[in-house]
Amino acid sequence: ASTEAVYPATREGRSVYEGNFISYYKDSLNGKQKQCIYKNGKLNGPFTGYYSNGSVQMKGNYINDSLQGEYLHFFPSKIKNVEQGALVEKGMYRNNERAGVWTSFYPDGNSYTTGNYSNGKFDGVWKINFQNGKPKQTGAYANGIENGDWKFYHDNGNMYMEGNYTNGKKEGSWKEYY
Repeated sequence: ASTEAVYPATREGRSVYEGNFISYYKDSLNGKQKQCIYKNGKLNGPFTGYYSNGSVQMKGNYINDSLQGEYLHFFPSKIKNVEQGALVEKGMYRNNERAGVWTSFYPDGNSYTTGNYSNGKFDGVWKINFQNGKPKQTGAYANGIENGDWKFYHDNGNMYMEGNYTNGKKEGSWKEYY
């Protein structure tokens, strides 16, 4: 990748990036690979990554080399002159870890997963849907480990299994429906 608009600075005897930064794919006609800002050699400010076809891959924000705030990840655009495809997922980062509610999507825009992160780990109820919008499974996590009630569904919306997890292991009786 090549770069432009980087203002080299020297800190403690070494060169560091300073200012606006754009890198390019080596063999791409479409150009940009990423666009960001460095301050004192660390990422600071908006960051945009691009697919080799030129469409936006992701948008986020860095503070002192750490992802912070809203994060958006996109499918590649397959339509000429369309800057970004549909959303893959969206959520928030806090101190470089996923935090709060995150939602991922099918390419047609229907919800695929929705759930909460705490300290970068699954926490609380997570829902997974089939592409037709009907539930596929729901289940709870505590500190990244399955904990609590879980339900599993056929793509027609009928439940086929339910039970409880405790510390990541199936616990008690699990019911199966036919």
